[in-house]
Amino acid sequence: MFLTGFYLVGPIAHELGHLMVLRAENCIYTSYYSFNMFSGLRGVFEPSCSLSTSKQYLFYLSGYGLTLITGMISLFIGSRVDGRNWIILGLGSLTSIAASVTLEGDLHSIPGFEGSELILSGTILILTASASVFGVEKLIRKEETELK
Repeated sequence: MFLTGFYLVGPIAHELGHLMVLRAENCIYTSYYSFNMFSGLRGVFEPSCSLSTSKQYLFYLSGYGLTLITGMISLFIGSRVDGRNWIILGLGSLTSIAASVTLEGDLHSIPGFEGSELILSGTILILTASASVFGVEKLIRKEETELK
């Protein structure tokens, strides 16, 4: 389940985040997809329309945002039901954020962020790590209750 979250669910959520912004703007785009053993499914969306600076921020950050939300929803579902697999799936999705932050891509394309990628990367990784710690804690608690 972890690998499913890492290779598929997290990356698909990431790309859907970008797609939602483009669809909301009625923007025509071209897309390319690839699969990498180290980072899973990856896509590139090239908008054919002109996006304002604020829409560009939204476009480039929406992938991380939707992946974070998807991972946290999976952790939440796993903590509410007897679903260890949901937690593991969420952890895989959240870990995919770390893989995509380290690659050249969205963060390097944000207007005006030359040299500031480290600050933004750090913030995204801290949010991801916090959610992952929550997920690991829930997973450990589920294991402890099963052992009792």
